[in-house]
Amino acid sequence: MFYASKHMQSAEYFCTGDMISRKDDWAHYVLSVPLYTHFTSSLRRYPDIIVHRTLNAVIEAEQVYLKQKKSSTVRNGVKATSYEMERCFTGLQFSKDAAESEEGRKVLSAAAKKFKVPSSENLGEVAAYCNERKWAGHRAEEAGQKLYMWALIKNKEIVVCNARVLGLGPRFMSVYVPKLAMERRIYYDEVEGLSVEWLEATGTLVLDAWRNKPTQRRGPQEKCRALEEVVMLVNPSESILSEEDEESGVTEASGCTAKSVLLSDDAVKAQAAPAVLPLVIHYLSDIPVVLHATGGEDSAVDIGVRLYMSSYFK
Repeated sequence: MFYASKHMQSAEYFCTGDMISRKDDWAHYVLSVPLYTHFTSSLRRYPDIIVHRTLNAVIEAEQVYLKQKKSSTVRNGVKATSYEMERCFTGLQFSKDAAESEEGRKVLSAAAKKFKVPSSENLGEVAAYCNERKWAGHRAEEAGQKLYMWALIKNKEIVVCNARVLGLGPRFMSVYVPKLAMERRIYYDEVEGLSVEWLEATGTLVLDAWRNKPTQRRGPQEKCRALEEVVMLVNPSESILSEEDEESGVTEASGCTAKSVLLSDDAVKAQAAPAVLPLVIHYLSDIPVVLHATGGEDSAVDIGVRLYMSSYFK
């Protein structure tokens, strides 16, 4: 048994001055804190350098402000209260009055110039650029992982594993493959020899084989896809593993275009049991699928997903 999990919404860099009306978006959902930033990797992340500069500027501005406040009270012969001499910019309670006062504005502006803290206008552009570079890095990482997995599956030709249904509809289903941490769609509409019944009231999908019945088509110009594009059918007698194959996790797929099948640990334990027709699928159902490498050479590489099923009508 496995749990279907998906990544949460990725964090973005932004300037708080540009999102005054959206303060709810400042919070960190997992940590449950209203304000959050990071500064631990200033050698490789420019936003962390900005945070370091901002912290240095605020600390120095506070020291100068408190020093001026103390000198002013001494000159006027007034004894400063402990509250007035507490940390106003870096304490647990940020003093908005101190920051917006004339003295506070001057010391904050001078410290920002000294430590080269960008203005709010420039900071918004910096945040947008850093977001763009971060997404580009993520896309490059995902593309590299996808290419590696594509080459591995291309070498093995077929991978059999379990998948979790995350979405259902009359035309396609979305499945999540935990072994590869990827989500794919399986389109089953307009497939030759496949009957599709979608029960919207219960969110149930029923797939069955047409027997001695013509395939229904939406229009005269549309062509039905071959069943092999959506389903890998095996004869039940061919899907039984020998004891040696169960230990190695590899079996020959007779009658299939592939030469070998690589089974995951879960598939080996379950003897790689394919589903049977009619197949009733609900939301979050576990279904066996077959992964195969597509593309290459002059076309983009990708990993396709098909249903793994057995039938004596094969």
